[in-house]
Amino acid sequence: MEERHTKSEIDLLSGRPRPCPGQQIRYPPQPSLPYDWLKSELREGYLLTDIDGYTVNFQRKMVTAFLQRREYILDQYTDLTFKKGLLDYLHKPCEALEWRGRLDLAEALGVPLYFIVWPKDYPAKSYALEQPVLFYKLSDLSRFDISLGQRGTANDLGIFIKNLRGSSFSTVKPLRIANTLMECYLSRTPNPWPGNLDGILFKDGQVIAILEFKAHNLDTPIQEEDRSKYESADLRRFSVLSIIQENIKKTKGLRPKLVLIIWGTKSIHKKVKIQIIEKKVVDETYINSPIFSGSTSRQFTNEFLAYLDCSR
Repeated sequence: MEERHTKSEIDLLSGRPRPCPGQQIRYPPQPSLPYDWLKSELREGYLLTDIDGYTVNFQRKMVTAFLQRREYILDQYTDLTFKKGLLDYLHKPCEALEWRGRLDLAEALGVPLYFIVWPKDYPAKSYALEQPVLFYKLSDLSRFDISLGQRGTANDLGIFIKNLRGSSFSTVKPLRIANTLMECYLSRTPNPWPGNLDGILFKDGQVIAILEFKAHNLDTPIQEEDRSKYESADLRRFSVLSIIQENIKKTKGLRPKLVLIIWGTKSIHKKVKIQIIEKKVVDETYINSPIFSGSTSRQFTNEFLAYLDCSR
């Protein structure tokens, strides 16, 4: 169904997991339910958000930028009304706390936070705009302000990401599933959209955990799923996450835990597996799944937070 929108405001779309063009997938893509469970039941003092992309300079082992992306519905907007619409979006009560957390972390690490927007379904669909991608930089933690740095195309976005990384990749594995067609497109170039942070958990303003979610779609026990099963496929992913851990420790004084949350999509998966990762699994537990065990999101969240507090 086509989205309804008005010309009086900017409509921003966050994107949903979907197959990339030409890719065959065995299981339909779906959002991460554990993220939703935690987000809906966090106690006061906690904040859960995500980061759509982060770039890392591997030689220096330093985070160089955070990126958030949104698609917008193409319409006839002037620069002034477009910026006003974006600022209105950033100040929405449901968004403001998350953006504050992202910006606070970016400022603590001394890296920029970019807000990059492009038309819905671009570049697969052709639009009249010659430079449909807009690159904003977010600043000022107290009142949120954005400045338009440049305009460009999908290829300009690839170059922008390359400059943040300091290099291109020699080989890239095309994505099978992504939230936007832009990410699908860039995954076929040497400059793919950067990896995301599935979840950043704050407590009283401090990052206490980096959350990585993995869905288990097979009819096998959740107990058989383990970090080591994905050692080769996720080697780069976990190496980069450890860099982020160390960067946060250097600037904030507290090294967040890296937590792998493995949840099942079948009725036999009555437990969710939680693993705390260093170079290998150092601690793990199981928590009842709210969708198959009769438990609730609140029970899951309370047990998860208690486990984080007690785990070594």
